[in-house]
Amino acid sequence: MLQIIGLVAGIVSLLGSVYLFFIRLGECRSAEASVKWPNALGVVTSSKMNKFGLFRPAYAPFIEYSYEANGHKQTGKRIAYRVLPSRDEKEIQRIVATYPPGAKVKVTYDPADPQNSVLEPGVKGTKVLTYDVVWLFCVGLLCVLVNLLL
Repeated sequence: MLQIIGLVAGIVSLLGSVYLFFIRLGECRSAEASVKWPNALGVVTSSKMNKFGLFRPAYAPFIEYSYEANGHKQTGKRIAYRVLPSRDEKEIQRIVATYPPGAKVKVTYDPADPQNSVLEPGVKGTKVLTYDVVWLFCVGLLCVLVNLLL
């Protein structure tokens, strides 16, 4: 029974890593395309820092903004295509301070899908192989190999 549980956990981890890999790949492609997208003037409507976890907390900026694209009011939440959560609270506080509520911002949006927008366009800092992808893949591979060899 434990062998089946280990095998299923390994397969789920491997599939999860492949799923996250393709999510990151899509984000990198969108980041690359975003440098050619049009801009609109926007306004920050909400700006705060979220905390996750108890023992080793991680922090993430949450910025919401509104803008007009193709004659329609839109809202967005994406700051950049790179992974922003961090264990460094001060780093996230600096990002949040950059976008205070009421601040005017330049919003870059996809002309084919104006709801897809970003405040910091480009590929700077984007990665396909992030720690979560690599970690899930290694754990999944280990679980599958251990269960197949025993």
